Amino acid sequence: MTRLHACPRGSARPLTYGEAERVSVSQIINLRQARKKKLRDAEAREAAERRRQFGRSKADKAKVQKDREREDTRLEGHRLPSQADANKSENET
Repeated sequence: MTRLHACPRGSARPLTYGEAERVSVSQIINLRQARKKKLRDAEAREAAERRRQFGRSKADKAKVQKDREREDTRLEGHRLPSQADANKSENET
């Protein structure tokens, strides 16, 4: 069986054996698998985006907690005594 190949000039000529082997044929794909792969890829992209947006390492979380505690301690040291604290100290003297 001889396959015909369209030449640029429009005339058809038979393909040689080597040319016939190089002609690409579409590959058969399983649509169910392709759909699932597409879904997995989309979910992976979304997960990567969420990790970039919300993800923090354990060290980062610990540093933020330590800084917050340090700031609370510093703020507590600058707090003025309340009226109840003032009355308590007057009663002790």
